[in-house]
Amino acid sequence: MGDDKPLWDRFRAVAATGSDADWKALLVELEPELTPMARNQPIGRLRDREDSPREIVTRVVARLFNKDYAAIKKLCAMEPPPELRAWLRVLVRRSAIDYMREHPEFDRGNAERSPRWISLASLGSGEAVANAPSSLAEKRAQVIAFIRAAVDEDREQARS
Repeated sequence: MGDDKPLWDRFRAVAATGSDADWKALLVELEPELTPMARNQPIGRLRDREDSPREIVTRVVARLFNKDYAAIKKLCAMEPPPELRAWLRVLVRRSAIDYMREHPEFDRGNAERSPRWISLASLGSGEAVANAPSSLAEKRAQVIAFIRAAVDEDREQARS
């Protein structure tokens, strides 16, 4: 993961100005750092979903943006400044935990039992319910397949 100075400069610019341009520049620099961190989080069965890292990164960005960049201003005011990537890893970890806990198939533990995953089953019947896509990746694949079929059909009609 390289030098922290460019990232620190971006964070400090956002803390100082709060401008949209500085915020967007920070996001451009930050996203390649956050995605690998998010991909390696221990989030149970959610780890297998293609869209989980993006969900976690989105939550980190929301935390940084909330309350007029309060987390960024607090970070930049720390003396001595923390190791930036360690601070980011903590933020990613907390966002991943929140993401996992908010998932309907995660059942939080209590005094009598530990946390666990449950499987939600549809009470509906029929093929339409059974074949409903369960993730954004599956939906994306279905849309792409539909578009390819439509394009192929148009090509066939044009040849006729």
